[in-house]
Amino acid sequence: MNGRVLRIVTILALGAVYGCSAARGKPFSPNLVGQQRYLCCSMTFSKNNEASDSNYAQYLSGIHKYEAGSMLPAGTKVTVTKVGQWGVQFRPDDSQEIYTLGFSYGWKHLDRSKYFENVLRETDPVAAVTPSSPAIATAIKEGRLVSGMTRNEALLARGYPPAHKTPDLEADEWIYYETPGFMVRVVFLDGKITSMTREEAD
Repeated sequence: MNGRVLRIVTILALGAVYGCSAARGKPFSPNLVGQQRYLCCSMTFSKNNEASDSNYAQYLSGIHKYEAGSMLPAGTKVTVTKVGQWGVQFRPDDSQEIYTLGFSYGWKHLDRSKYFENVLRETDPVAAVTPSSPAIATAIKEGRLVSGMTRNEALLARGYPPAHKTPDLEADEWIYYETPGFMVRVVFLDGKITSMTREEAD
């Protein structure tokens, strides 16, 4: 097993353990339980309904196959059911499924309370952004980044880039993870996406 494959397997193993424990421990914000919120952005979850601030677009299934679980679109209304030391669980209002979202990668750059405040909004973020074209509106609903998107449109479509790779949202370059092994370098010019380059994760 080469170094890159070993690194990916290790990340996935740690992520699996972390995902199960994200909503355990002393709650960082007990008052969130029972609160209704709106998802900031389209979010993709694993087959076990788990995600983290690494914000992968897909997940590893088997040895080589990457496969995502369900996606919840931006503006989904949810009720917080549990809060742990490093994560929360919530249920969409139109479903009985429970989703777990953990915060494990960006803690050196962003306070966990601020992270969840960004993700779990008190008002519907979709209502505050008017897509600049029908194609961009469709991309937002499908959770895809496309050229021409503004930063706000990109956030709706793909969520917050991991803070340990993109600590400043005013930067002209954002890094998203597609899978544990690959990332996408997104470049903004004059406030709009001009290029997206898929690269091996470092």
